[in-house]
Amino acid sequence: MKKQNTVQIDYTVLGDNYKLKLPLNIDYIIPKDYFVRLLSQIIEGMNLEKLFLGIDSHGESTSREDSMVN
Repeated sequence: MKKQNTVQIDYTVLGDNYKLKLPLNIDYIIPKDYFVRLLSQIIEGMNLEKLFLGIDSHGESTSREDSMVN
């Protein structure tokens, strides 16, 4: 695998009030044979409907803790 030389930009020269943003498409950064690509394909193939049903619009679990104990 060929390693790319990248230059790290110093964003601190902009002062205390700055935000970093990632490019919209980071696919070109990830090597073609990297494990995260396989993991992504596996997760995309899973049925996650039941998982999403258990999460409300605020990202919190809809199940109560006391019902988990019983």
